[in-house]
Amino acid sequence: MKTIYLPDDLAEAVRARPERNISAICQAAPWRVIEQEKRMEELAKNGVQRIEIRDDHGFDRAFTGRWITEENRGGRSRRRGAHR
Repeated sequence: MKTIYLPDDLAEAVRARPERNISAICQAAPWRVIEQEKRMEELAKNGVQRIEIRDDHGFDRAFTGRWITEENRGGRSRRRGAHR
């Protein structure tokens, strides 16, 4: 058995409802991260990337995509008159 530490505000939020199974919560979170990493590694093998950005309103956005042509890699288009 290992001890984990939570920030005070998070620990209070978890304890706010005694019916919550803290052990299950603490076990599920790392497994979700591990599974997501495995999915992203599998997608990367097929040339797919996860793109994460913060928009002008401060919201995080994410999507997965694949470069269609090498000339577009890095977000730059080589087409004439192309706008960003």
